[in-house]
Amino acid sequence: YASLTVSVLDAVEPVVTGGEWAQPKDNELAQMRQAVTMVLYAQQGEQISIRLDNVRVTRYVDSLSYELLGPDLRVMDKGAVKVDNSHTPELAAPLTGTYYLRLNAKQGSVVVRSANRYLAECATAEAPLRLYNSDITRYFLVPEGATGFAVGGRDGGPDETARVVITSPQGRVAFEHDG
Repeated sequence: YASLTVSVLDAVEPVVTGGEWAQPKDNELAQMRQAVTMVLYAQQGEQISIRLDNVRVTRYVDSLSYELLGPDLRVMDKGAVKVDNSHTPELAAPLTGTYYLRLNAKQGSVVVRSANRYLAECATAEAPLRLYNSDITRYFLVPEGATGFAVGGRDGGPDETARVVITSPQGRVAFEHDG
């Protein structure tokens, strides 16, 4: 798990204003396991379009449930996606601010794709980030003026090792661990 302290409501803002952004390749997307909350930012009237793929994990056939909450924390959309199926919740943002996407894949996993905005996963000690993925790049914000931060993780044992490399925005390796 990661131990980072930020104020999501104050810190989440548009990453790119106008124009296109380089979307991650399909093999770079994380498969989130069990339950996760994601955040995104939208201005009033902007289109929110998020594709949810409920991915089969071995014998599990659980349906994925989702809720999209607005900046006022009211549920804007919710539903379920059967295993091996996809669904794309779409709506025009009624308010400017931070939106929350709650996902529960139960014993399965979910891949999330966004065509026009960045999404960030939330992780706390009570609700750690649960990923099942191949080699991907993750980004996180360390606020200006911070004197330190903590990143923690746990691999899946001898058959599911983890490699962690933390770099600065300039590409300098600050930490590396493999195994």
